[in-house]
Amino acid sequence: MPRIYGIDELSEIIAKSTKQFSGFAMRREEAEPTADHVLGFFGYQNRIIDNALDPFDRNLFYSLQDLGILDTESEETKLIDGRQWRIHYWKFNDSKIDKILNDEYVKEEIKETNIYDDIFKTVNTFDDDEVWLPKKIEDDELYRRW
Repeated sequence: MPRIYGIDELSEIIAKSTKQFSGFAMRREEAEPTADHVLGFFGYQNRIIDNALDPFDRNLFYSLQDLGILDTESEETKLIDGRQWRIHYWKFNDSKIDKILNDEYVKEEIKETNIYDDIFKTVNTFDDDEVWLPKKIEDDELYRRW
């Protein structure tokens, strides 16, 4: 049976998740309009179809996905003419929501690396068996001719 969220509970979830993961803390009262808007789509369901969202709402849902509150899923079905059709859904991420409510959820940290740190270590190195490199000319006499 799908878990149903009320406006008070979802407001608290949004407020706690912003406090845990973003640079600012949102109070429950500030999160209430967002919770009301999101619940307007879900109602008493646990998932909704992505086609019901306009771009503004989809951006909001992506933000809530970044906070761990929402997640996506998709399914494929075959149409009568044989083509595959993908249907994308948004759903509440119940396991992460439980962790948010219990202050157990820690956002995965992305290790920041500079992609240019190791580039010059590999640019000028090669093995003799690498055939894609130009062959070395061992004969100095070839250069004297020109």
